Amino acid sequence: MKPLSMTLRLALLTGLASAILICTAAGFGYWTLGHQLDLRSEHELTGKMTLVRHVLGEEPGAAQISSDSHGLRDLLLGHDELHLAIMRPGETIPAALFGTLARDAVARLPAAITGTVTDTVITAWTLAPQRRLLSAAGEGRTRNGERVLIYLTTTRDADDALLRAMSGAIMLWMPVALLLIALSAWLGVRTGLRSLRAFRDVVDTVTASDLTRRVAVEQLPQELQQPAAAFNTMLERLGEGVTRLSQFSADLAHELRTPLANLLGKTQMILSQARSADEYRSALESNIEEFERMSRIASDMLFLAQADHAQVAARHTAVALGDEAALVCDYLALAAEEKNINVVLTGQANVDGDREMIQRAITNLLSNAIRHTPRDGRIDVRIETLASGAVVPGNSTVLSANSTALSGSSIVLSVSNPGDGIAAEHLDRIFERFY
Repeated sequence: MKPLSMTLRLALLTGLASAILICTAAGFGYWTLGHQLDLRSEHELTGKMTLVRHVLGEEPGAAQISSDSHGLRDLLLGHDELHLAIMRPGETIPAALFGTLARDAVARLPAAITGTVTDTVITAWTLAPQRRLLSAAGEGRTRNGERVLIYLTTTRDADDALLRAMSGAIMLWMPVALLLIALSAWLGVRTGLRSLRAFRDVVDTVTASDLTRRVAVEQLPQELQQPAAAFNTMLERLGEGVTRLSQFSADLAHELRTPLANLLGKTQMILSQARSADEYRSALESNIEEFERMSRIASDMLFLAQADHAQVAARHTAVALGDEAALVCDYLALAAEEKNINVVLTGQANVDGDREMIQRAITNLLSNAIRHTPRDGRIDVRIETLASGAVVPGNSTVLSANSTALSGSSIVLSVSNPGDGIAAEHLDRIFERFY
C-alpha cells in the first residue's frame, strides 16, 4: 500500500480533530438547549399554576367549580398546550376538566398531594408514542376556604420540534462543515509545506558534478531553518569530499606520469637496437629503481587517501624523539653524504604519539632539507622544550607536540638548514598537497 502524503495525513488529522470538536460542541449545544427549554417550561408552568390558584380563590366553593367555569376557560384560552384538571380531595372523578390530556395527567400524577397551599410538584412524563409532557400538581383554595387539588399539564411538542430541527440541521450541515474544514486544512498544509519542496528541488538537481545548489535558509520558516542549514552544510562537506577525490586522482596521475615516462623511454631506447646482456641487465636495474619509486608513490597515495577518510588509526605510545630522529638520520645518511652535508642532532625528549607517523614526519622534514641545502652545508636537528609563547628561530621547519611533563610548554623538533628559503608568494600554499 502506497504511503499517504504528509499533506493528506495532516489534512485528515485536522479533519478528524475538527470532527471531534464539532461533534462535542454540537452535543453540548443540543444538551444546553434542551436543558434551557426544560427550565423555561417549568417556570412557565409554575407561573400558570399561580394564576390558576388565583382564579380558584374567586370561586365561591368547590361545588361551583365545573368545566364551564368562565374564569378558568379565560385563563386557558389560546393555550392549547395547557390541560387542567380540578378535583375534590377523596374523590376519583374530576370536578372540572379542561383539555384532552387532563384525565391522563390525573391518572399518572400522585393521588395525594401534601404540603402547603403554595407547594407545587413538577413531574415529567411520557405519553405514547414518545410524547413528552410536563405536569404541575398542587393544592388550591376556594373563596370559602375549601381545599381542591390542581393538576396542570403542558405538552412539550414545540420544544421537541425545536430540538428535532436543531438535530436535523446539525446532521445536515456537519458533513459540509467537516468537508470545508478538511479542504481548508489541506490547502493550508499544502501552502505551509511549500518550503519543503525547496529541499526536493535542490535534491533533484544535486549530482556529483554539480554540488553548488543550496537551500535559501532566510526564506524558510524558523522550524525549517536549522534543518536547511544542516542540509547545506552536508552539501558543502560532500563538495569538499568530491574535490579532494578529484584532486587525489589528479595528484596520483601527476606523480605516476614521470616514472612511467621514464620506464617507457628507457624501454623503447633499449629495444631500438640489439644490446648485450650487460646492457639489458643495466636497463632492468634502472627500471627497478623506477618501479620502487612507483611503489613508494602508491604507498604514499594510499596513506593519504586513508588519512583523508580517517581510516588511519593512530596508535599512541611513548616515543623518544631523539631515538626516532637518529634512525631517520641514519636512513638518509647516504643522501647527505652525496652532497657532503653534515647533519647534527641535539636534544632528547619523550612524547606520546604514533611512532610510524612521527618517523614519516621527521623523514619528510629532513629529506626536504637535504634536497634544498647547498653542497658542503650543515643541517641542525634540535629537540628542545620551549616555554609557552617562545618562537622557533627562522629558516626552520618544526614538528611540535604539547608536553605532558611541563604545563604550558611544548616539545619542539626543528630542522634548520641554509638555503634560499621559500619565496613570500608561496608561503600561503606550502601546505597544499604536492605544491
